[in-house]
Amino acid sequence: MDLDALLGELARDLGVSQLALDRNGVCRLVFDGKVVVDLEPSHDGRALHMYGVVARIPAEGREGLFASLLDANYFGQGTGKAALAIDSQNNEVVLQQQLELETLAASSFAQELQAFTDRLEDWQRRLEKGEFAPASLPAAAPATEQGLSGGFLRA
Repeated sequence: MDLDALLGELARDLGVSQLALDRNGVCRLVFDGKVVVDLEPSHDGRALHMYGVVARIPAEGREGLFASLLDANYFGQGTGKAALAIDSQNNEVVLQQQLELETLAASSFAQELQAFTDRLEDWQRRLEKGEFAPASLPAAAPATEQGLSGGFLRA
């Protein structure tokens, strides 16, 4: 779907007069005055990036935070279709998701945006409360103990 049409449909769904990309090519949505989701087209215009800042990276306990983020990204168990990343330039944890515009319908976009916003808000709450893994992780078991038998697929 065309991005302008998609933003127009979203504006109607949200009850606002219009949504559009700003001069930087970003459409910023603010929910409940605190949850900020940015929408930005990919460089080739084929995809839409949704992203939002989860938290600043703390000076202390970084290893535990990073372990928690990696664990959440594992098969999307804690992130759904999104992924957690580090914006090292701004020293922030970011939740991000990419949607293919060609196959994206307005109704599914609204659902994806809602799920993304809920996930972002949940991660913001968790990190604000310091709910992430301890800095030390147990060592991985040898491949034979993990159920691997000669190949990379688990039996």
